[in-house]
This record gives sequence, C-alpha cells and structure tokens, in this order.
Amino acid sequence: MSTVRQRSIFGIPVSDAVLALCAVLPFAISCARAEAATLPESIAVRVVVARAVQIADEVASFGTLSFLKKIDLSAAQDGILRSSPRKEGDTVHPGEIVARLANPQIELAVGMAENGVAQAKAAQDIARARLAEGRRVAESRLLGIGKAELEMAQARRELSEEERKQADRETLYLAGAIADEAIRSTRFALESVRERIVLMERDLEIRYIGLRDSDLQAAGITVPSDPVDRNQACIELSVAAFKAELAAADARLDAARKELASANLALSELTVRAPGTCVVGARYIEEGERLKRGDKILTLMDVGSLFAVAPVRESDALGIAKGMPATIEVDGASASFQGLVDAVSPVADAQSASFAVKIALRDPQGRLKPGMFARVTVITGPGRRIIVIPESALIDMNGKEARAFVTAGGLAAIRVVRVGVSTEEGREITEGLGEGEVVIDRPDPALREGINVRVVD
Repeated sequence: MSTVRQRSIFGIPVSDAVLALCAVLPFAISCARAEAATLPESIAVRVVVARAVQIADEVASFGTLSFLKKIDLSAAQDGILRSSPRKEGDTVHPGEIVARLANPQIELAVGMAENGVAQAKAAQDIARARLAEGRRVAESRLLGIGKAELEMAQARRELSEEERKQADRETLYLAGAIADEAIRSTRFALESVRERIVLMERDLEIRYIGLRDSDLQAAGITVPSDPVDRNQACIELSVAAFKAELAAADARLDAARKELASANLALSELTVRAPGTCVVGARYIEEGERLKRGDKILTLMDVGSLFAVAPVRESDALGIAKGMPATIEVDGASASFQGLVDAVSPVADAQSASFAVKIALRDPQGRLKPGMFARVTVITGPGRRIIVIPESALIDMNGKEARAFVTAGGLAAIRVVRVGVSTEEGREITEGLGEGEVVIDRPDPALREGINVRVVD
C-alpha cells in the first residue's frame, strides 16, 4: 500500500500533488491570457442560407453518335455489275435503283419458263375441251340408250301382236283354211321378231356397260332413285377420266407458273433497290466486275435514325431502363434532340467499369453525322427535393463527407455533413444541415469553432 507524503504550509498539511498544481497554475493562466490577447474580437464572414430546391432525377454523361441501322446490300444472284450510279456519301431514296446486275442464264430461264406456261395453258385448254366433248358424248349415249329402250318396247308390242295373229293362223291352219307353206312362212316371221328382240336386249346390255348401277357403286357414287339424277351421275362417271386429265393439266400449268415466278424473282434480284432514305457508306465493287451470290455491293446507313452511346457508372445504370426519355445535346449541330433509351448494356466495360447506354433519336433533316460528340441526359424519375449550399462553403472534402461552418448567435460552429450530387444550384447535402440554416461561405482559414463572427455583405 503506497504512502502519500504530506508537507505543511502555514501549519496546514499539503500533499505533493497540490503543491505541484499550485506551481503550474500561474503559468497556465498567463498563457491563456496571452492567447486570448492574440485572438480578434470577431471575424467578418459572408453567409449563405441552406435552401431546398427541386431537381430532376437524371443521369448525365458524354458520348458519341452512331447510325441506328446499317444495311449491307449484297448480290442475291451471280452476275456482272452492269451499273451502280451512286457513290460514297450520296443520298438514296426508297425504291431507288442503286445497282443492276446482268446474268444471261437467268434471262434465258425466264424465256423458257414463259414458253412452259404457254404450253401448259394449251394443254389445259385441250383437256377442258375434251371434258366438254366427253359430256356431250355421254349425253348422246344416254339418249341413244333411251331410244333403244323405246324401240325394244315397240318391238315387244309388235311381237305380242304377231303372237296373237299367229295363234289365229294356227287355228285356221288346223281347220285346213291355210296352206302348209303359208303357215311355215308366218311361223318363220314370228321367230325372226323374237330373235330381233333378243338382239336388241343384247345391244342394250352392251350400251349399259359403264352405266350400270354396279358401275356407279364401284366408282363410289350412290345410285340416285330419280331418273334425271341417275343420268347426271352416269354422265359424271363417263367423264371421270377427262376430269382427271384436266386436273393434271391444271397442276402442270400451276407448276409452270411457279417456275416462271421463280425465274422472274431471280431476274428481279438482278436489280438492287434502296430500302429507304439512306446514305451510301461504302462501295465494294465497280461496274463490270463479276459477283457471286452473297458478295457485298454497297453499305447504306439510315440517316433518319441514329443513336447516342454514352457510358454511365454502375450506380447510375441500375436506375436506367428501356423507354426512359433522354435529351441529347450536340455541339456540332448547335441543337438538342429528344430520344428514348433503347438498351442498357448488360455487361460492364472491363477497363472503365461503366455500362453503355444506347439512346435512339430521330434526325429527319439529316443534320447529325456519326462520330459527333453528344451530351446525354437521361430522365430517370419525376424529381426530388434536396438541400443545397455552394461548393465554396465546404471544407475538408473526403469522398462523400465534408465539413461546413454554420453561424448562430454570432458564433461559428462546425458541422460534419454528407454530400450528394452537384447541381447548377450547388452541392447537395444529404445529412448534417437543414433548410434555412445559415452557412459561412468561403470560410477564413483562421476560423475556428466558437469564434465570434459578424456577417457582412
């Protein structure tokens, strides 16, 4: 256990610590008086008021312009470049012919296809005529059958009458009224009539071949009960072969027409037209040179549709989406243009760690050119209210943290604040200051917390 030595002054016990404090105290008081004597009574300062402003949620960046559409016109067929009147930098319009190719084989194929169509059309006409003739023949055949049936009916009536007369003659013959020669003659005539009817029946059977009920059923045709409908069914059965010939002729004509269309398509592909209003960006072949299918002839660029490409930081890219409005200021054109975000790159650039934003814009007057410098501002939201003070009021900036002097009651006080974006109105203060607080602008390096200050204009 330690022991504290004690001494006495004027008979009063005093420890060593108290004696040391009494020795130092006069020196400290004299130093404080000396320092106070060097400090000014107050420092003149200029002040600003922390105020609230409304700013738009936006992301600003710099970029360049590029064409939205680049069209490579290539040869669709082999051939020789006959003509290509447009040069690099020329403007072409929709449907304008920018190149003509020559291919004699395609032209010959078109002529052969046209002849094929003519032949197929003639064959179709013949088949149609044969079908019509077949219908007339079938109708005539049916009429002939009807006539033969009537003749056979008449012959049967005549046979019936002859048989009745022969029976009378046989009775007379038995009575001895008719001679033997006469009865034999009548008997022969009656037999001849019977044989003629048998021949007529056989002839009808022959004529009915192909028109019988069994023939109709074999062809998949239901036998109609009405005689008129049955005759029509028989006509259709009779001309079935002619209908098949016509169908084959129709198919050959259709094939010939398609072949002609294919040849004409190949011929039309020898003429290359501009798809829209564009500028010729590059020529790859000259007149008289031979091309193969797929060889590039020209590269066209759409002058009406361009896009600006600008890099943005990772934190800003997260707030940008397709379809957001944007303003593009082009110094070279001394104008600003409106556009929409077309795409945000899904992958950051390996070197800059930024994301490329593509903004589509229209330039119908054709003032913009690829490669022009552009200032891009993307509107990402409806806006927000922030507290701002001048950049000059901030000291000891360290990333997002800084300090500022405020004054209240004539004294200076230090505040640690957090800063946000820079705007035309000043620097955003996210923490540490409130609206209406008085902040010392451009503080004197000698300014310290607690010092008296007086505000000057």
